[in-house]
Amino acid sequence: MAKKTTSKTALTDPMLMDIGEAKFLNLILQAPVLINTFIGPSFIVETINKTALEIWGKSYEQVINKPLFQILPELKDKVKTILTDVYTTGNPFIANEVAIQLKRAGKPDTAYFNTAYQPLRDLDNKIYGVITIGTEVTETVNARKQIEASEKLFSNILSQSLMAIAILKGPEMIVTFANEPIIAIWGKGTNVIGKSLMEVLPEIKDQVFPKLLKEVYSTGVHFATNEIKCIINRNGKAEECYFNLIYQPFRDIDESISGITILANEVTEYVLAKKQIEESEKKQKKLASHLKLATDSAKVGIWSLDIVSSKLEWSGMHKIMWGYDEYDQDLTYEDWHKAIVPEDAALAFQKIEESKVTQSIYEVDYRINRANDGAIIWIKSTGQYHYDEFGVAHTLTGISIDISKQKRIDEELKEAKSKAESAKEIAENATMAKQQFLANMSHEIRTPMNAILGFTKVLLKADLDTKQKEYLDAIKASSDGLLVLINDILDLAKVDAGKMIFEQVPFKMDFSISTMHKVFDLKIKEKNLELVKEYDNKIPVILIGDSARLHQILLNLLSNAIKFTSNGKITVAVRLLNEEKENATIEFAITDTGIGIPEDKLESIFENFQQATSSTSSSFGGTGLGLAITKQLVEKQGGTIVVKSKVNKGSTFSFNLTFKKSNTKIEIAKSEEVLNNEINDIRVLLVEDVKLNQLLMKLILDDFNFKYDIADNGKIAIDKLQTETYNIILMDLQMPEMNGFEATEHIRNKMNLQMPIIALTADVTTVDLEKCKAVGMNDYISKPVDERLLYSKIIELLKL
Repeated sequence: MAKKTTSKTALTDPMLMDIGEAKFLNLILQAPVLINTFIGPSFIVETINKTALEIWGKSYEQVINKPLFQILPELKDKVKTILTDVYTTGNPFIANEVAIQLKRAGKPDTAYFNTAYQPLRDLDNKIYGVITIGTEVTETVNARKQIEASEKLFSNILSQSLMAIAILKGPEMIVTFANEPIIAIWGKGTNVIGKSLMEVLPEIKDQVFPKLLKEVYSTGVHFATNEIKCIINRNGKAEECYFNLIYQPFRDIDESISGITILANEVTEYVLAKKQIEESEKKQKKLASHLKLATDSAKVGIWSLDIVSSKLEWSGMHKIMWGYDEYDQDLTYEDWHKAIVPEDAALAFQKIEESKVTQSIYEVDYRINRANDGAIIWIKSTGQYHYDEFGVAHTLTGISIDISKQKRIDEELKEAKSKAESAKEIAENATMAKQQFLANMSHEIRTPMNAILGFTKVLLKADLDTKQKEYLDAIKASSDGLLVLINDILDLAKVDAGKMIFEQVPFKMDFSISTMHKVFDLKIKEKNLELVKEYDNKIPVILIGDSARLHQILLNLLSNAIKFTSNGKITVAVRLLNEEKENATIEFAITDTGIGIPEDKLESIFENFQQATSSTSSSFGGTGLGLAITKQLVEKQGGTIVVKSKVNKGSTFSFNLTFKKSNTKIEIAKSEEVLNNEINDIRVLLVEDVKLNQLLMKLILDDFNFKYDIADNGKIAIDKLQTETYNIILMDLQMPEMNGFEATEHIRNKMNLQMPIIALTADVTTVDLEKCKAVGMNDYISKPVDERLLYSKIIELLKL
């Protein structure tokens, strides 16, 4: 018996088929779907049914046993890759709605197919071809495209509609369409499609709208309403809005409800305007009632103008106010008009016309000439137009009040205010004058003090007997005390005038604290006190700030502690309070075992000229300015200072300051460094007009072994610079003929000389310091001159 085969011959030769195969083949050939079998890599048409032939528009003889792409080359781009992939890999493939260009009835035609591609295998499971089964869905696709085009057109129409429209689908009310007006109303951005309405507008959850939507969706009965209130969160805040609203059930082709169409028109402005008008009408009624009461109990005039006839009705009080007889019946609009002072008439009529346009109450003040006696009085007029149903004004009514007395009071208040402002200006000028006086006085005193202290220091270096040294020590101590007083007054004047400056330069905190300790070593030993030093090593090595002002604060507090402590110890504690990436906050605390401060004086201890008790000044001396200045110095740098104290137990003054951190490497000169008297060949030009100061500076410069010339003013200095050469100039600021600023500016700009210039001044305010820098000075030193500081500045500037 011959073995059955499923080769391509068996499928095409009826003689080799059994009855079952013949029936199967007949079924394929008559199937209403497209069925083809293709053999080999060239995809030879082995089997094709009637449906496929009709779709291809070919006869059986035209296609059978011929390569597919020879018959239908137009299919090559669409299906060759698919057929090849199925044939080579054995993986079936399904393609839906593939567009194929065919020629049918002699015309090109685009057809759409859903096609399944399945490999054909022999008994050895070897792939020898591909079978395709397809269904033409051209009509379905074209119909859907028609619907999509229609829907797109409909969507475009809705999108361009001025009315706000949205379509919600399903019981979850998913937003499937929303045009720009409704997106603007919702105020939640454009990303709303695909979200439920409750997700887009969660704020309406407890309002009436979800219930209304549910009813329309379930019943199919549309809902319409006007001026319904809705609270919507827009622009980050809840807004009260009003809408004319329609909820229309959205029905599918089968009339089933699949969603809801929302049509909305926002009428918030209209409703609010209407409410405002209603409120205005209420006010009018209330005003009318009040006006009637006013005519009975107060001197208020009421009037009403008929706009068409220009007839003016006046109350009796109004007529009297205008200087007419209250029983006069012939008064007209012109009688009111001519009474107004001409300079005020334009403003009055302007206000009235504005109220007509805005439909609001107007209020205006103007003067009138009273008819009976010509007296000028001030009138406050308030009125409002009234309109008919067509919006045409027919009546203007209002009231008039005599406000002459109020105007007089206003003028008196204005005059009083002007006087007060003038008095304030005088007081401020007096304060400035006081500050200037203090600064000038301190400046003038410092100049002779410079000579006194300077010569005292010079004499103390000489060979003296015991009595002479004792007298000079007394002079120096008295001068030092006087200098402290002068500095306190000058610092106070600077703070009050806002001229206190704070430098921002790198410094070593531990060195500053150590230097401050050495200043008081002798005084501590004299009083037999113990000085305890506590320094936090976690404090950054280099900080940026005003080390001089910090030194001044610590010296003030430590000086006070030593002054008011007879026995025991004084502790200076410095610790790191807080450290950040760029800043470090340091706490300083000075604790003594002295006399303490009464509790009721703690709040006033930092005020100007204040001391703890009246006996403090007589027993210990002082101006009472030190702590006031210390507090100002701390607070002006952003810090705080506090005091804790108990009488006879001691006090603790603590303050904190924040400094910037720095990695800058700086060298701090040793405090015990001895002046180098071996440096020679330095020529100095001293520009100073005060003979005593000249003599003192000569002694100091001689001590330095420097060569020098002296000029009595800036003009002489410039003449000397024409013929002589100097390494450095010491320049006083205040001199006759040509001061230090003028001389320096001339040296820099006219003579183009660049040697260092150090300013010598009895006081450097913010303005002076800035001016020193501006004209080209390199540095400054305050009088009385600290010879060690002067020497170090000279050496630094000359880079020796």
